[in-house]
Amino acid sequence: MAEALAMREAMADAKHCSITNVWFRTDSQELARAINSKTLSVELFGVLMDIEFLSSSFDFCFVSFISRDSNVAADLLAKSALHVSAPVLY
Repeated sequence: MAEALAMREAMADAKHCSITNVWFRTDSQELARAINSKTLSVELFGVLMDIEFLSSSFDFCFVSFISRDSNVAADLLAKSALHVSAPVLY
């Protein structure tokens, strides 16, 4: 659930910044699969519907799985965001 909420927030931030081409990476294989296959799980239904709606606002939107071992930059960014009060786009 946390990954899906973070994805929704990242998409909303990108849309707010008028970014038109986006590539989101997640270390949640289940989330990437759910978004790309448009499979809506019961527990994530509302969040996934929001993600689908937000993704349609981009000219190009790609969501891919990345292993945690390859996701060091995002991990460091997420940990540093815990200590920052203003939103940050990477």
